Amino acid sequence: DAGLQGFGGKPRTEYGITASHEEVADRWAGRLSAGYHQAEESDDHWHGEGSYLAWGGRDVAISAGWLERWWGPGWQQALAWGQEAKPLPGVSASYQHPHAGLLGSLWVETLLAKQDSPVDADKLWATRLVTRPTNWLQLGTSYKQWFGGSDSADPTLANDKTNGMWTLGGRLAMPLSASATGAVYSEYATDRQTDVSYRLLGGELRWQIGREAVQAVIEQQQGDDDREQPQSLWLHKDQPITDAIQGRRLTAGGYVQLHNDHAFALFWQQDALLNQKSNDTWRGEYQLPAFAGRLKSQLAYRDQPAQDQDRVFGGLVYEYRFH
Repeated sequence: DAGLQGFGGKPRTEYGITASHEEVADRWAGRLSAGYHQAEESDDHWHGEGSYLAWGGRDVAISAGWLERWWGPGWQQALAWGQEAKPLPGVSASYQHPHAGLLGSLWVETLLAKQDSPVDADKLWATRLVTRPTNWLQLGTSYKQWFGGSDSADPTLANDKTNGMWTLGGRLAMPLSASATGAVYSEYATDRQTDVSYRLLGGELRWQIGREAVQAVIEQQQGDDDREQPQSLWLHKDQPITDAIQGRRLTAGGYVQLHNDHAFALFWQQDALLNQKSNDTWRGEYQLPAFAGRLKSQLAYRDQPAQDQDRVFGGLVYEYRFH
């Protein structure tokens, strides 16, 4: 669908329509979703993204389907698992414990998924662990390993190292006043096959102004990768599953949430990718209740578009929930 996915999400297709039905009970939940969207390959027009079946006990949950994930402390970028990634079909198991001794609260998830990838190693095993030792500190780490076929990684890389990607991140929050809080966060990722590292550093400020909430965010990401092409291992249906990039990316902007369910965001992003001219992108998002549902819109301007990109682009999505 062409919807805004939240966080750093962007429209994925030119147009589409999706319908779904969801049931939630005490121990299980499920959603059946079916959609049609514009796609280059005719076999990809119809999709079931968003469908899932899950069972939950006291501390354990098991799920199967096409679930979106966001692994990382950032708001616009995530080195472990990004919001722009299309959901992968897979099965997962998670465990959470609110009182885990010195670890504080604990959450861990592991999953097996299948990618639509141009390499043989198109099966993915990924695990994420997050702890909160105190109410002002959160730590998280993740690991991804690809396998399948010849178990070789990206065929464009001439080495015999084991493929895999490891990340480590943290978030430090602090109260600034009765109505404001602040936080700084960082994330580090390394590719085992190439020894390339990626770093993300960010900060945020939040204010409660009467009944309205305002949040300002700034993030910078830096990558050491000097190759001209992204890793094929990270691609699913031509979309990367991680936001790690070559070069430098700086993002600044903010979100506003009004008490009447109207919300908007404005962000500036500067990319200084390797072997390319730096370019700036301005992006605005707005959502509001409309016609007994919700209307979401996005408009963006790119000052240095690539050959196959538009200078001005956007998206419009209407959601209606039957009762």
